[in-house]
Amino acid sequence: SAPGTSGSGGSAPTNTRPSTASPSWSTTCSARCDLAMLIIEIISEYYNDTLLYVPSGSLIEKLAIDNNINIRKEIFLDRSYNNDNTLVSRTKANAIINSSELMFERINSLINNGYLISAFGKRIFLEVDTFCIHGDSPNILDCLKGLNRLYNAKI
Repeated sequence: SAPGTSGSGGSAPTNTRPSTASPSWSTTCSARCDLAMLIIEIISEYYNDTLLYVPSGSLIEKLAIDNNINIRKEIFLDRSYNNDNTLVSRTKANAIINSSELMFERINSLINNGYLISAFGKRIFLEVDTFCIHGDSPNILDCLKGLNRLYNAKI
């Protein structure tokens, strides 16, 4: 175990990289794969009994599964998704969701139908274990209170 950790150790993970023919995607993927694999290696070596929370449908989810890391698939309720399952850049006007009603609709859609609607109207099918709401989103307290009221009203 590393100093200050109580990890149980484990075997070294296999470095798994998706294949692609696109050089620009490959370069971007290479940097993302390297970072994701570093996280996977650290979890595997020092924190093998720890859950890793990963964005549902992401590269790190695939790599974690390929390397037998225990994960929880996370969806961001307060962020808009692009059609390719990436988050809309915070520099864009439609990046942040400030509506507890829309957040609640997303929860219902994911639980009952297995998808959420992207910022551009496409159905994105994802598995979800947990929902995340960022604490730095504007009006987050009002959204959380509204989400709580909606949830309690539907029980």
